Amino acid sequence: MKTLSFSAANPRAFGAALVLLSAVFFSMAGLFAKGVDAGAWDVVFWRALFGSLFLLVFVSGRGRLQSEWRGMGQWGWIVAIVIAGASTCYLAAFKYTAITNVSLIYAVTPLLAAGLAWGLLKERPSLQVMICSLAALAGVFVIVAGSLGSVQMLGDTLALGMAIGSALILLMYRAYPDTPTVMPTIVSSVILLPIAAAMSNPLQTAFSDILVLAVFGFVFSFGAVLFVEGARRLPSGESALLSTMEVPIAPVLAWLVLGERVGLQVALGGIIVFSAVILSQLRWGNQTATDLMTKRD
Repeated sequence: MKTLSFSAANPRAFGAALVLLSAVFFSMAGLFAKGVDAGAWDVVFWRALFGSLFLLVFVSGRGRLQSEWRGMGQWGWIVAIVIAGASTCYLAAFKYTAITNVSLIYAVTPLLAAGLAWGLLKERPSLQVMICSLAALAGVFVIVAGSLGSVQMLGDTLALGMAIGSALILLMYRAYPDTPTVMPTIVSSVILLPIAAAMSNPLQTAFSDILVLAVFGFVFSFGAVLFVEGARRLPSGESALLSTMEVPIAPVLAWLVLGERVGLQVALGGIIVFSAVILSQLRWGNQTATDLMTKRD
């Protein structure tokens, strides 16, 4: 008798497990970035190098390298450029502010995407999403206000840049869903390599740091693959909700591994942000907010 695998018998549960595991992998980014003495641009260079190599092996093994490359098109290149900028902001942010700040500010990405879709695509979000978006932005303001006048302000600003860039990426994939998912990430890394090399001297990075960043490149890219594969098996809203588990996991890891403590103001802002994100994914009455954008004018 043929035995069905877990992934075949329970595709939704398998997808949820993959997305949750990807959140765990993504939550480790701050540990890798802060755990090395290498500068921000060195981190960008080595993460891009090893991450792109892993993804190239992945798409080649799936037999999708040529199809991904042919499908790039204009928007694939634009996505790659935005990914390059957003990932640079993300990695640099960890060098200037706490991991908790970065993860909490990044959590507003889905709600920023809803606001941008309203302004650029004329997709009017539900009242629920609008309220939650305003609440989440208020939470970000509380977090950033605690960094005014310190170097953390730069890190918080970079994290917000990452969130805006990620929201733009979501928007472009919504408008042009045929854009490939993996190749733009590979191209973004290729774009970053010469820029990062010019901004620093990555060949002088300590070998121990290179080893750590090699693992980082693998972990981050593997997390991206897990998310894509899991999201294919789930409704988009459910994927967004499960991926927010990165938000509470990252501060816990930062505390356990690096001893980072969360201040009262950041904790308050984090509670506001995380509550707003969770509430945006729940059902109010007969309307589901997980679609983020529900009506087109």
